[in-house]
Amino acid sequence: MAKKSIWETYRDQALKKEIARLDELAGLYDQARQFHQQGQWQAVREVFARIKTVKPDYPDPEKLMASAEKEIAAQEKQAKLEAIYTSAQEAIFNGRWLEAQRLLRQVEKGDPQFHDITQLLAYVDASVEAKRQAAQKKREARLAAQQVAKPGSTAEAEAASSAQPETRLFQQWLGIIIGLGLLGVLTWIFFTTLPYWSIYIMATATPTASKAAPSAMVIPSSPSATFTSQPNTSTPIPLTPNSTATIIPTNTITITTTLGVGSIQISPKDGMQMVYIPEGKFLMGAEQRKIYLNAYWIDRTEVTNAMFAQCVFAGICNSPKSKDYGVSLYGNYPVIWVSWYQAETYCQWARRRLPTEAEWEKAARGVDGRIYPWGNDPIVGNQLNFCDKNCNREWRNSSIDDGYSELAPVGSYPSGASPYGALDMSGNVLEWVADWFQKIIPANAPIRNPLGPPSGTKRALRGGSFNNNEFYVRVFARSGNEPNLTYGNVGFRCAKSQ
Repeated sequence: MAKKSIWETYRDQALKKEIARLDELAGLYDQARQFHQQGQWQAVREVFARIKTVKPDYPDPEKLMASAEKEIAAQEKQAKLEAIYTSAQEAIFNGRWLEAQRLLRQVEKGDPQFHDITQLLAYVDASVEAKRQAAQKKREARLAAQQVAKPGSTAEAEAASSAQPETRLFQQWLGIIIGLGLLGVLTWIFFTTLPYWSIYIMATATPTASKAAPSAMVIPSSPSATFTSQPNTSTPIPLTPNSTATIIPTNTITITTTLGVGSIQISPKDGMQMVYIPEGKFLMGAEQRKIYLNAYWIDRTEVTNAMFAQCVFAGICNSPKSKDYGVSLYGNYPVIWVSWYQAETYCQWARRRLPTEAEWEKAARGVDGRIYPWGNDPIVGNQLNFCDKNCNREWRNSSIDDGYSELAPVGSYPSGASPYGALDMSGNVLEWVADWFQKIIPANAPIRNPLGPPSGTKRALRGGSFNNNEFYVRVFARSGNEPNLTYGNVGFRCAKSQ
């Protein structure tokens, strides 16, 4: 066999390198195709970036890159709209209606079909208009009051104005005359009594040498007064384990041996009634993602003052900073002014745990994606305790009367029960749950027994309260706060795995 020339050897080596490069590109393109099929758009972009470094003009006959860029743009747009939407929700919660209106307009412009944007924007528009009309009425009333306070006519005002200089001149002359008269009287008295004053001064003159005062006349300084603090007898006496904690009359409860919807279990630790939530999928969030949960139990109501007192009496829990906590009259009301840590401690003492966001929401709405625990029908007064006509907030709904201006006893609204029999899932008090709070749920978040993010700065709150409007008592409404803080409209309920 003839020996290859140096040029033939170089050609063969170059050809091998080109073949290897083409094989590498083909392998990268196969990876991009697989990522595209899996919907991993960022991965497709990264693979194509590697392809471009090897061969910038490498063909893409299936248009994988263009399709991935389109999906990435859609995701980024969705994330941006979610962030704006969340900011609008916070603005609504804090009564900043104009800001909320501006943000929701941005969302509507970006996607007119985004979540419940049409319904929510209509609600905010109505609130802005109501606030504008109220401000206009205040201005009109203020102007009317100013008109009443003015002089009856221009002529009267001018007459009063022209009379003012004459009045001031008269007052000045009158003051001078009275002053001169007083001065003359005092002068007459002084000269008339002068001889008597001379005699008194001579008789009481002090000698030049003075004696020291006797020691007996020196008064010692008094010791400082000592005060003993007295106990505050008005401090409420903490509830004891004997305090009544009845939630629902026992004759209305059916305890079944076969587990299913309607099954009830009573905790031996605190007497809490728990409802059974079967395993399976449900629709979560406003976007209604399909989430799977294992079976579990959740408290039928929020934990009450009387129940929490048992944990305090056991020396495990710290007393909440609530004026109503130690009053037996409020034993059946939800415990409030408790931090997330206090709630977690109580649930551990009761041999339970805080529910996850997903567990809380499934217990509240069932599997059919309903808006409220009772369904999709509008709110009426016998379903929940929220900001109604008795509420003093500007966003109150004056057309509904739920019977309470603030807290209500647990279980006061059986008509608002969830499909599983859980009560007060909307309104009364917001409830701590186990998850760290994140404003936007990632598209790739777990869909089987999700636990939320691994860390954060706030813990999630669910359910709305007595001072929230219709928007925040929807079962998929979310908020969060620092876990070490306490609030007068925040309580909790516990759960446990089956």
